[in-house]
Amino acid sequence: MRIQRVLILILLIAFGNTIVLAGYEDFKAISRLDYYTNENIGHVIVFVPDDLLGENISIDLVYKYEHLSKGVGIPTGLTPGLVPFPLQDVEPGIDTMTCSFYVNGQWVSSQYVIIKKLEHRANAVKIDRYSGGLFVDGLPFFPFGFYTYSPVQPTLPEEEVVKGFNMISPYQKITGKTRKERKQYMDRCAALGMKVHYNLLSLAGGGGPGSDRNGSGSTSDKQDLLREEILAFRDHPALLAWYIADEPVGQGVPPQDLLDVYNTIKELDPYHPVSIVFMTPSKAAEYTGVMDIVMADPYPVPNNPVTEVAEITSMLHEEFYPEKPIWIVPQAFGGNEWWQREPTPQEIRAMTYLAIINNASGIQYFIRHGLNSFPKSTTTWSECGAIALEIADLVPKMTFYQYPVEVKCDDEMIHTRAFEWGNIITIMVVNAENRPKKLSLEIIKNNDSGTADVLFEDRQVEVKKGKINDMIDGYGTRVYSWNKGNEINPTDMIIPENLLVDPGFEENIVPGIPSACYARIGSDRGASYFTDSRVRYQGFYSLRLNTPVKKHGVNLSFFPIRLNTDQSYTLSVWAKTKDYTFISEKRGFFYRLFHKNEVQNESMRFAMSLGGYGVKQFDLKTTWEKYSLNAGMPA
Repeated sequence: MRIQRVLILILLIAFGNTIVLAGYEDFKAISRLDYYTNENIGHVIVFVPDDLLGENISIDLVYKYEHLSKGVGIPTGLTPGLVPFPLQDVEPGIDTMTCSFYVNGQWVSSQYVIIKKLEHRANAVKIDRYSGGLFVDGLPFFPFGFYTYSPVQPTLPEEEVVKGFNMISPYQKITGKTRKERKQYMDRCAALGMKVHYNLLSLAGGGGPGSDRNGSGSTSDKQDLLREEILAFRDHPALLAWYIADEPVGQGVPPQDLLDVYNTIKELDPYHPVSIVFMTPSKAAEYTGVMDIVMADPYPVPNNPVTEVAEITSMLHEEFYPEKPIWIVPQAFGGNEWWQREPTPQEIRAMTYLAIINNASGIQYFIRHGLNSFPKSTTTWSECGAIALEIADLVPKMTFYQYPVEVKCDDEMIHTRAFEWGNIITIMVVNAENRPKKLSLEIIKNNDSGTADVLFEDRQVEVKKGKINDMIDGYGTRVYSWNKGNEINPTDMIIPENLLVDPGFEENIVPGIPSACYARIGSDRGASYFTDSRVRYQGFYSLRLNTPVKKHGVNLSFFPIRLNTDQSYTLSVWAKTKDYTFISEKRGFFYRLFHKNEVQNESMRFAMSLGGYGVKQFDLKTTWEKYSLNAGMPA
């Protein structure tokens, strides 16, 4: 027998700033946020090749020759994964760290990851590349709003914020003379807690209603006015993003025509993203270098199936994830041009959920002009508000999920998206067909049984060995929440002595609305009160109160309780506030003359009362604190 000597060659391949072993070039790494400010912990998103998901994968992060993270394991079968690192050791500016991949203890690949760190700004908006969403005020934010016309109807923001909408985007022609008008609606939106997707089309060259793209004014004049506009509003608390092009392919605007505008915005304001909407999504990739958010506006009703929305969203997500979020502009108009009618409430529900299930992370309907101009159907528009509250409830689950979950359905017209957050599996479902049908879902690689809540419907369904059977109406939606780990119910955390009904706001039967109380609105109709799933002291929800104008907020009176005489009681609440600065109340002429720019810093205050037997006011802090009121009941 002849012994053969085998020479094994290990090839090293260099791709720009990446060095890998041959066969391992599919590893990828990118910073989770497009930039960081005052966070303590940052994350790197890592992508592992599918054929290696069963192996032992670990990650090292090295910055300036020091390990920030070492040997961080990626759970088997998970991609993408998240690798944390301390941010205090990262210097301000734009820098790089090295991400090294190991398979079963063997190094196979290294890549440079760009990390951007800026000074803190109160109104900073950050892109979360993991979920495709945004972080605003340090919290996950799903923009859910609409285009509107200019000048903005004075009562429009307050009419819509109370329905659950959190963003508007007015078409507007920008001139120096009308800046006061724009500041007025921006100030009102900030007071209401709404954000503005700020339209720069008339200066950026992107077209759109009322933009007068080819109007008067030299390029130099427009560039000067653009800089003035950005400087005027870049620090405004209502600003969400800059909108620079409306269907540029159809308008004949090539990417190079937008480059100077994009660079000017990023130079003057690196804290807010830049967006473009496309009627030809297949051309969107050509504009990669002049936008941070990709939008598309499929309008299928009644000429095409609603699944057109799903196809376009899915295509864009595959093209741009994880670098750029995808926002969809669902159709909320019709009856002219080549759209013979508006969508029905069922169609607009299906289109919106089809977008979100296929990874859209923002919704901006076209178009809203109240009260019954666009859309004409108040029923259809009410459905949009209902969806806004449902999606707001799901935001933390869509942002912080640890595992994407695979769900199987034999019906190709049933679209699903599922994710695991803690021990809770959430399954979103939409029927893209206009007929009711039986619904059969199978959670892959799960044979557990239990009971799932059908969110927003106040009912439950049985889970049998990972399978759910239910009914779904035509163009209908379902959201299932299954606590497979049998975690403690938040209501079990309430101490037995507590006499209030639903004291933790966990009885979220109607999304976003506290159950066991009456609400009394003061003179400001925009004062709002919503249950908020993003911030909580315990359980899953808190109650968020927003007071647009000082002393004109909402008063909530909770479900009555029976008290005994000659006993004392304690009413207590855990509460916190954001940092607020109130503009000084009206003063005399001389005060206003010599204190023109002065603001009055005050604490946010709230009051509690127990019947008529005890009233107390409190100055809130920005951290959770317990506030109490003691009162005795006389005979």
